[in-house]
Amino acid sequence: MKKLTSILMVCTIAVGAFASCGDNDSKEKKSKVPDISGKWEMDDMGSYDVDGGGLIFTEDGKGSMYVDVSSLLYMEEDGLNIGGMVLEKEYITYDGLNFSVNMNDMDMLTMKKTEQTDADVYDGQYDLVSGLLTDSLMESLTENLSKDKADIDLDLILEGQTSTVILNNVLTYTIDSKNITLDGYAELVGEESTDNSFEYTLDGDTLTIKNDDETLELHKAE
Repeated sequence: MKKLTSILMVCTIAVGAFASCGDNDSKEKKSKVPDISGKWEMDDMGSYDVDGGGLIFTEDGKGSMYVDVSSLLYMEEDGLNIGGMVLEKEYITYDGLNFSVNMNDMDMLTMKKTEQTDADVYDGQYDLVSGLLTDSLMESLTENLSKDKADIDLDLILEGQTSTVILNNVLTYTIDSKNITLDGYAELVGEESTDNSFEYTLDGDTLTIKNDDETLELHKAE
């Protein structure tokens, strides 16, 4: 009986040791998968005729695209500059949370700030709600997507004389030690390719992904 007990104890210790080794191996393998969450600037924005942009990856496997639209619109001291034409502040209603531009009873732009600020602070992030300008941005930035436009969430970030539109959660991604899969990316940028799997290399703040169809280089922005 004592002998059997001793054998069981040895087996238990051995199993625990092997399990521990397995956990360490698993952790070691897991540690080799890089954390790419954050904002990445792209050298090539494909079919988008914008000032720049890139991708934003979150830790939960979702991805958004951001585009710099500063040449199309931005806030200045006298009002909202749209393609060089300034809509003066008399047409703007803003209380630090709700922002609207109305001309002759026409909704040009309605959006809501994600966080309340003072009424003289225009910088910040807004949810685009409605208006001709919102519809125009939605149409031009999502024309390649089969997804219902009502299900697409657009945000606008104003910062000085720069403005950025974010297409929230328009793709998903998975990554391991060698490959990254970008589901929805090809459709997003208007490509016919069905190959959404890429090999990648991460060198400091530069992420290079490639497959047989293309090579993309992204640089960490935030």
